[in-house]
Amino acid sequence: MKTIIIYAILSISFIYANANIYHLNIEKRVNRSINNYRWQYNLANRYRDGVGVNINLPKAFHLYHKSALKNYPPAQYQLGMAFRHGLGVRANYELARYWFRKSARNRYANAQEIFRRYYSKKQQIRQYQFRTIARY
Repeated sequence: MKTIIIYAILSISFIYANANIYHLNIEKRVNRSINNYRWQYNLANRYRDGVGVNINLPKAFHLYHKSALKNYPPAQYQLGMAFRHGLGVRANYELARYWFRKSARNRYANAQEIFRRYYSKKQQIRQYQFRTIARY
């Protein structure tokens, strides 16, 4: 019985140690290729979804922003979604529109659809004709 308990404790500690090592390896790999926008985008997806690392939306937003500044359309789209829904940052519809437009101009299909559906319709201003009333 004691050997089973010891085996269980060792296996749990081994799994926990591997998870921490995996997390550190991701950080080191990204630091090596810090100017690679695709690595930054993929790491941001991991931080957003919690795959191999803890969920950290502000860090995901930061990495999306670094990748989007290098004109990577999927990152620009994700920035638009982050600003629209307030993921890792305060919701800001003006900036969401800016990033969706930028991604749509870079021919990213999802951003084109969102921009066409929600942001391209211009509000028509009704112009009323004012009648002049003659004063006698």
